[in-house]
Amino acid sequence: MNNPSFSGQVPNISSESFEDRITTLLEEIDLAIKWDRPSILLAVYPSEIINNRAQESLEQHIVWLGQKVTRIKVDKENFDLAWFVSQFEQHDKVVFFISGLRWGGGRSRSNTYQALNMRRELFVDEKIRLVIWLNQKEASDLPHHAPDFWAFRHRVVEFPDNISSKFSSFRDNLSWRDWQVNETPHDLKAKIALRESMLADLPVSDSSLFTRTDLMYALAFLNWCQLDYDRATSYLENGLALASHPQAAAIQVKFKIALGMLYHDQYLMDKSQTILHQVIEQEPHSPAAWNNLARVFNDQGRQEDALHAFKKAIKLSPRYANAWNNLGNFHIENGNRVEALLAYKQATRFEPQNAKPWINLAHTHLDSGQPDLAIRAYKKAIRLVPENTSLLNDLGNIYRGMNRFKDAISSYNKAIKLTPKFILPYAGLVACYRQMGRSDSASKHFSLAQPLLENQPALTKAEFEALCGNHHAAIRFLKIALDENQINPDSVRTNQNFNGLHADSRYQELMAGY
Repeated sequence: MNNPSFSGQVPNISSESFEDRITTLLEEIDLAIKWDRPSILLAVYPSEIINNRAQESLEQHIVWLGQKVTRIKVDKENFDLAWFVSQFEQHDKVVFFISGLRWGGGRSRSNTYQALNMRRELFVDEKIRLVIWLNQKEASDLPHHAPDFWAFRHRVVEFPDNISSKFSSFRDNLSWRDWQVNETPHDLKAKIALRESMLADLPVSDSSLFTRTDLMYALAFLNWCQLDYDRATSYLENGLALASHPQAAAIQVKFKIALGMLYHDQYLMDKSQTILHQVIEQEPHSPAAWNNLARVFNDQGRQEDALHAFKKAIKLSPRYANAWNNLGNFHIENGNRVEALLAYKQATRFEPQNAKPWINLAHTHLDSGQPDLAIRAYKKAIRLVPENTSLLNDLGNIYRGMNRFKDAISSYNKAIKLTPKFILPYAGLVACYRQMGRSDSASKHFSLAQPLLENQPALTKAEFEALCGNHHAAIRFLKIALDENQINPDSVRTNQNFNGLHADSRYQELMAGY
């Protein structure tokens, strides 16, 4: 175990790229798996954009190692991490992603740090493998509040802050458009610094009230984009205190809607519902309030109330793309594809430059047996997010199902070029070449995929073999995946990668037993 002398600083090796740092974490995890030992890794990030990208990238690689990632967000009830994660079954097959140490409660928010310090040996005894994701404040607090745990760490990796613009579109769900700002979630650090400076320079007087509240609102939005809920909430609460005058009712409404969204994002549903109801009592014709209240109702399982609220938002603002997209999601969750298609079409009509409604529309057309329409929607989405390899793979699958092999091969190859270790496009190529009678090309791509397939979980192997047409191997791996709860039977039946197995009596016999 690497236990360098105590320091409150984390390393900053500027010569290493983003990918190098992912590799460093992955190598540590790989060694822990091979040697059946614990692994305590600390990953320090400068912004939530980079945090999201790093977690997404590392998780993909961990899955290739045949491990599962379980994400845990600290809260006041689950602040004792060592005890909490040790309760998970088969945690020897899991890498835990821990975030939000600052949310553990206690004096100076130190409960989680103190618990880590006291129970540090449990991580070792239970051979737990985890990555703790730290913002810069948490990275500074950890060695001070938990020096003994800090000494137990295996590796600290600090991510650079020079890739934010590349991954700035991490919010793909339209929800940021409910903020009434002339901002986009790009160049966040620079924008925050500028507006903080402007706010500090303003005189504290009635004449500057509206300028100050505008800056506070913008700062709340920018911090929300970084998932820094503490600072975002502080700006909104301070802005509401300034806007207590009856003539500032409009300011109060937009600040309260933003607070409702903040609470919702933190899973504080009761608080979110309460403040959004206050908005509706104050301004019953606010479409944003109704839309966000509908999201809360939906997450609470109150389906009738959610549908009513979505429809109310759309009635108040018929061109409201966010509400249309959310309504489509609602209908999909409730099994109504016809209504979902109508809703997604409206969302793409009113906001054609956002990829998310196009992706939702494509998936729903495909599930509805409308491949030509799905292709059109996929192409629209790919033009908006050309780096999305899953979309390219999905498009290849549709082309292959229509015997448009040239188009399918082109789409699969584009996906592999973008993400060489993405396994499913290789299976698509094998299937294409087999259907075309080109056995040599099929064998070549099957062989190319084998090194990538070696450490994949049974479910991925089953999907790969099914797509390649190897039914016996696919069914064998699928049984393992089902027995290990990697997938449930209902998900198997709706997984399009297994469609080719449906007529096989061995598959039917297997599924009859679950």
